[in-house]
Amino acid sequence: MAEHPNVTLVNEAHERLERGDAAAIREMFAGDITWHEFGQPPLAGTYVGRDAVMTFWQRYFGAAGPSFRQDIVSVMANDDFVTTIVQLTAAKPGTRLDQTAADVMRIQDGKIAEFWRYYADLGAAHAFFAAGAG
Repeated sequence: MAEHPNVTLVNEAHERLERGDAAAIREMFAGDITWHEFGQPPLAGTYVGRDAVMTFWQRYFGAAGPSFRQDIVSVMANDDFVTTIVQLTAAKPGTRLDQTAADVMRIQDGKIAEFWRYYADLGAAHAFFAAGAG
């Protein structure tokens, strides 16, 4: 059985993310993408549009620190949505992150149009990211 095109889209986005190819990832987002980040400030919020999402990403990955990894454990897709289970790991002085999250993406016209991340332990994730860059 052939891989669903939305699985391919998300796997390619993840590979580009691992390579640090932000420009290529940006093009995989719909122009009016809506990104929902749960938790508390400074990262939580709803970001609309490629520019807003890419600015959020700079803050997110800066707060995560250089050891941050997001490894895909599972991918499920249909014509409108993709859900991935990811293992998040990172360490900074005095704190570490090691938990799963479920990422839900709405796909429209072959692009990621909307994104939600559901942390297994939102409080622990918030505490990790609030601790600042490592």
